[in-house]
Amino acid sequence: MAPLFWRWSKSVKPGQRVYLKNDPGRHGGGGAITGETRERGSRVLYQVQWDDLSTDYVPEDQLALADREV
Repeated sequence: MAPLFWRWSKSVKPGQRVYLKNDPGRHGGGGAITGETRERGSRVLYQVQWDDLSTDYVPEDQLALADREV
């Protein structure tokens, strides 16, 4: 099933599956939003726990939603 693309908003929930738009195979192919965010200027960064068990804060414009939740 192809990933669903979604416009980011405040309704992003912990557990939603995401991947990097420009490198979908990185970090084991995707990860899940943890619910933690940071702001850097006008950008919102979401904390993602990747499938390889690492975590990163990633700008919302670099993420795309996958088709399932965990």
